[in-house]
Amino acid sequence: MGENSHGNCVAYEGFSTEGASGSPIFAPPRGMENIPNSRHGYLIGINAGHIPENYGHSGISYFYKSTIIIDIIEKYKLLDLPKNEMEK
Repeated sequence: MGENSHGNCVAYEGFSTEGASGSPIFAPPRGMENIPNSRHGYLIGINAGHIPENYGHSGISYFYKSTIIIDIIEKYKLLDLPKNEMEK
């Protein structure tokens, strides 16, 4: 994790492997539509890696929160780019 990632990452119990960076992380649905405090599943971030341990994987991975991804999109006006610019 980089120095500038403080507050933008969340650690979670999970076995992230090489090549999984960038994978979506979802909060699963809970309950049913007609039950109070239920929710639909939704995207909460993207996988960024795992915390290593001396003997291999610690079982703790981390992801960047979706809010920081939205901030980057807005800061660099990525939605305003012409389609051919986004393909570069």
